[in-house]
Amino acid sequence: MAKYLLLASLLFHSLAHADITGIWNSDGNESQIRITLDSKTATYFGTITAISDPIDNETGKPWLDKYNPDPEKRDQPILGLQLMRDFKKKSKTKYNDGKIYDPKSGKTYSGTITQSDTDTLRLRGYIGISLIGRTTIWKRAEK
Repeated sequence: MAKYLLLASLLFHSLAHADITGIWNSDGNESQIRITLDSKTATYFGTITAISDPIDNETGKPWLDKYNPDPEKRDQPILGLQLMRDFKKKSKTKYNDGKIYDPKSGKTYSGTITQSDTDTLRLRGYIGISLIGRTTIWKRAEK
């Protein structure tokens, strides 16, 4: 009986480990991002759903995407902004071929996601090759 309980526990953990959808706290808890799966394209994307400091001290208004390379998008709020897109599941814990947008610089990077455990994601943004880039760690806020 104990063998079956252990097997069921391991199976449940591996299934839960495979799901990155939900709400995540960014590195430093500056924002929360909701990751969802687009079932038509089988790709994952993430949208900013909360910001720890939502008001720009200079303007007294909500933060805007003022560094966006497209001048027509510089007036859109950061809240609700799509931060990541097009990630494809490659294995139980790896997601590749995505793009990560940094609203602090207006730059878009190639990206990978590695799910360290059920509640931890390691996002790596890079230009060119993955060896030269930056990794941030996100913690699950809720499923």
